[in-house]
Amino acid sequence: MVQLDATYKVVWQGCPLMVFGTSDHNQVFHPYGLAVCNAESTEDFRFIFQSLHNFDLEWKPSVLLGDGCDRITKGYVEVFGEPRVRLMCFFHVSQNVEKYIKVLPRELGLRVKEDIRVLQTCTNEETFTKATDLFLKKWKGAEVADLTTYFRTQ
Repeated sequence: MVQLDATYKVVWQGCPLMVFGTSDHNQVFHPYGLAVCNAESTEDFRFIFQSLHNFDLEWKPSVLLGDGCDRITKGYVEVFGEPRVRLMCFFHVSQNVEKYIKVLPRELGLRVKEDIRVLQTCTNEETFTKATDLFLKKWKGAEVADLTTYFRTQ
C-alpha cells in the first residue's frame, strides 16, 4: 500500500507539502518521504510515484490510499498502472459526506454517520462491498437520496 496526502499549513509560500508512506498491520504510519511541490498536479504525483519506483524497480503497490483527488490516481496509474484497490482515507470520507448529513434531522444524521463509521472497520474488500450494499439498501429513502447517490458514485 502507498498512502499520500498534502497539507498547505506548513509552508508559508502556499505550496503543498506532500507526505507519502505506508501503514503496517498495527495501523502505524511509516513515511517514505516528503515533497514540496508547486501544486497538486498529476505531474507532481507522478514525480513522487516515479521516485518511489526508481528506488525499488520491483516494488509495485497494489493499494492506493489518499483523498478523492483524481490527479493522485492519474499519477499513480502513469507509473504503476491501475491500483487493485483505491481507498479514500476516512477523514476525507467524513468531511465529504458532512454536507449531505447536516441537512438531515439530527437523529437521522447521527444514525447515518454511525453506519458510515462502521463501514470503515471492514477488514477486507468482500466484507466492505457487502456492507456497502446493505448500507445503500438501508438508506435508499428519499430523505437521504443525495447522500446515497454521492456515496454510490464515490
